[in-house]
Amino acid sequence: MIKPENIKLLREKTGAGMMDCKAALTEMNGDLEKAEEWLRKKGINTAQKKSGRTATEGLVSVAINETGGVIVEINSETDFVAKNENFISFVKELSDLNNEKNSNLDELKKSKMKNDSTVEDNLVALIAKIGEKITIGKLQTIENNNSQNFTYQHSVIKDNVSKLGVVVSLEVSEKNDKVNSFGKQLSMHIAASNPLALSSD
Repeated sequence: MIKPENIKLLREKTGAGMMDCKAALTEMNGDLEKAEEWLRKKGINTAQKKSGRTATEGLVSVAINETGGVIVEINSETDFVAKNENFISFVKELSDLNNEKNSNLDELKKSKMKNDSTVEDNLVALIAKIGEKITIGKLQTIENNNSQNFTYQHSVIKDNVSKLGVVVSLEVSEKNDKVNSFGKQLSMHIAASNPLALSSD
């Protein structure tokens, strides 16, 4: 007989559904550690099954400071998932981690998140939990000591997470109101016009 408190504990640890937790514990004769591993493997299988599907929705997270900016894109299959609290939390934490990794995707995937699991393992768990393909899309870090940096976000979901994000870094000899106004307007213009390139070349 599987104890309800063990199902609850496993659910809290893994974020998996109640029925999956019960099945895992049943399969592993009530052993919590083995059940957790069973759920992890199930998550990997789920992620592999979904790998052929397209993920064109999602969210971006942007951040700027005195010397540059960072932008991170995380893709999902549907707009509905982009509103999921677990997905939003993952995007926010991934964005913070990416600041330390300078947009190096391989390093980022191996990084440990707050729950002590790697980004890669957390991504697999999130796919299993939500039931959609989720991918880490584009990452970009801009570093320029002589810059003034601007950001614009459209359809903000929470804090610095939105449906559309722009980071602009302007090389300036001095900082003033005209530069501020130009930087803000340029950021908005980029969001509105969605340019494919910076020049006709």
